[in-house]
Amino acid sequence: MRLTELREANTTMQYMAEEIEEKDDKIEEMERAYDVRKKGLDIANDTIQRRDSEYHVSLENYQTQDYQNREELARQKLRIKELEEQNGLRRFRWLERESPEAQLRKCREENQSLKAQMTREIEYRDNAIERADKLKNEANTVNVALKEAKKYITKMKKRFKISPRTSREIEQMEDTSESQVAVLAQLSSFKADCDAKLYAQTLTINNLRASPKQRKHTLISFRKQTPPHSPSLQPKMAQRVRKKSTKTASQWLDVSVKFEMFHELKRASDQQLEEKDDTIAQLQADVDSMDKEIKDMKSQIQTFQAMESEHSRCKKDLDAQIDQNTAHENNVQQMKATADELSREINAQKERQEEQKTKISGLEKDVQKLNTSLEGAEIEKLDLEKDIQELKTSLDGSETKLKEAKDSASTEQQKAQSDYDKAQKELGSAQQDLKDLQEVHAKCLLSSSNDAMDVEVNSPSTEKEPASTEKMDVDSFQSTVDEHAITIQVLKDELKQMTESRDKWKCAVEESRSDSQDHEMTDAYESSKEIEARLNDRIGGQFHQLVRSLQDENAKIKTKNAELQTIRADARAEAASLRQTPSKAQQEIVRLKKEKLRLDQELRDLKVDTTVQQEMARLRKEKQESIKELKNLKGDSRANAIKRTQDGAERAKLDKARETRLQDEMAEQVRARKTAEATVERLQKEIEGLKKGNEGQTTGKKRDSSDVKDEQDGDSMEGKGQKRFKPDPTGTSTTPATQGDASSSTAMPQGNGENPVQGHNNAPADVDMEQGQGGSESMTGGVVDPAVDESPEYLQRLREARAGKTSE
Repeated sequence: MRLTELREANTTMQYMAEEIEEKDDKIEEMERAYDVRKKGLDIANDTIQRRDSEYHVSLENYQTQDYQNREELARQKLRIKELEEQNGLRRFRWLERESPEAQLRKCREENQSLKAQMTREIEYRDNAIERADKLKNEANTVNVALKEAKKYITKMKKRFKISPRTSREIEQMEDTSESQVAVLAQLSSFKADCDAKLYAQTLTINNLRASPKQRKHTLISFRKQTPPHSPSLQPKMAQRVRKKSTKTASQWLDVSVKFEMFHELKRASDQQLEEKDDTIAQLQADVDSMDKEIKDMKSQIQTFQAMESEHSRCKKDLDAQIDQNTAHENNVQQMKATADELSREINAQKERQEEQKTKISGLEKDVQKLNTSLEGAEIEKLDLEKDIQELKTSLDGSETKLKEAKDSASTEQQKAQSDYDKAQKELGSAQQDLKDLQEVHAKCLLSSSNDAMDVEVNSPSTEKEPASTEKMDVDSFQSTVDEHAITIQVLKDELKQMTESRDKWKCAVEESRSDSQDHEMTDAYESSKEIEARLNDRIGGQFHQLVRSLQDENAKIKTKNAELQTIRADARAEAASLRQTPSKAQQEIVRLKKEKLRLDQELRDLKVDTTVQQEMARLRKEKQESIKELKNLKGDSRANAIKRTQDGAERAKLDKARETRLQDEMAEQVRARKTAEATVERLQKEIEGLKKGNEGQTTGKKRDSSDVKDEQDGDSMEGKGQKRFKPDPTGTSTTPATQGDASSSTAMPQGNGENPVQGHNNAPADVDMEQGQGGSESMTGGVVDPAVDESPEYLQRLREARAGKTSE
């Protein structure tokens, strides 16, 4: 029973050891899989970062390409628009190339272009001052913007570490902008002077060009004109020319002389006007270039502001990304902590498994020892059975001998019977002791294999042991006697030596009784008895000591059994925990997989590139540099304050000088305007004299009813067609304000400055000359500009003159 239990325990321990090894292999496989997955995660992160960087590069390339494509598209659109305009203009000209309406319109446009040119020059004079004021205001705003841009540029220099080349370019731009503002102020003053002179000359030319009579006839001829294809055109014109050709030769001579003078003045003024037009065009080009540069500077300021907003947005994005990265790092740290905990648990499990292995190896060694001891006990059992058989045979022989010698040795038989009874008693006591020892050492088989020895009980009753003792438990008996065989053998040897010495002493005593040394022999005999008693006591003490040692060994075996039970319980618990460990590890691996997938998704969403750490380091470096710059600025704040005060004083001086220069220029403009007004008044007086001379010549002549009617119609039409050229304060429109019936008149065509007629060919062919005809023009192309002076005195005199004509 015990052997089978031990074998079963051995097999279970072997199975447990195999399971533990299998679980160790599984744990190692899990660790390898975890390492492989960790490497895969690192590779995936590197791939994601590399793709993110590639995506950023491709995005930048795409943005640059998109910007270039948009610029090209805008250029193509402008080119298409220009081509469409040119195509439409060419088509319109081709359609109206051969028609008489086109020819008439061309003549009208040529006549109108001359008048429109003069009108634009007059209006440009009025608008030049306003433009100069606007330019001054814009220059002031540009100066303010430049100051802000300087501040912002210095701020950006400190923040973005602008290269020296870029800083030099910015300083050059600032210097050029300041110089351009100064040049712009000078040009505006010069332009105002030129416009004033041009206005004076224009008034001179327009007022001296034609007399009122000629202007009236020209108006009548143009307003009564019909298209060339009309059949009634030639007779009417011939009749009107015949009627109106009643002037004397002297009058026409004076008029021709005046016209020659006027033409000379016109040629000179036209030459001056062309020169001044070139100057004005150059100035306008300079102003346009300066406007363009100002717009460029404004756009640069806007780009700088956009850069600042973009920088703030990027900073916010970086802060958010840093927060997300810190959260990601915290998650990674948590994963590392969980991985460390798992590794510690795995190491603890390994240590426990090693301890269990050592315990199992010790138990296996004990089991092997027990197996060897059991094999030895079985061999000894066989030997004992043989000895028992021999004893039985010897007992049978002795019984036969006893029966044969029964009759002859009855006394010896009685003695033997008494000895036998005594031996039976001793045997019973010995059997009782053996039973006690059997009970005490029943569990001795687990650890008593090293002290197994053969033992032979030296008692007179062993030869006469009954058949019932043959069935004694050999295992328990063997376990009892194996431990103390050596001690009993030693005691037997010593007892044998003592008996031999005692016999020698007895013989010596009997031989020496006859001698005279009687007392010495008695002393020796007594001493031998004492020695024998001591030997008996020693043998008894050894026996009792043997019993005590057996009891102690029994207690030790009990404790070892309890330890074995605890070890078995621990092994069962460890096996259960090992059975549960793979499931826990599997759950942890699944959780780690989910965490990895979540982190991968976060990485995809956030587009974390490889430069995040570099960006953080760069931001830290910039922070340190900004701290250093702040310290330097704090150190240099006093010097900077002194420098700022000096710069402010110099700037105030420059502003004051510029203001005085502008005041001088305005004073010069006022003086030029006054001189122009004086010239205009002088010319008005001359015109009044001419008017009075013409009126004196025309008095006394009779006119028929048709002529009076024509004159009245002409006057009324002149009143309707007379226009005042008012300057537009905004400088955006050149349409004249019409006196009289403005609803029946159309706006004057506007040009683009280079070709005044271009872009205004859409007027209908059958438009009457009264519509769209701002003033009266002669058939030869001379421009007549009525009411060039708008002073109240001149208007009053003009009304009185007209009233006198109508009364006559």
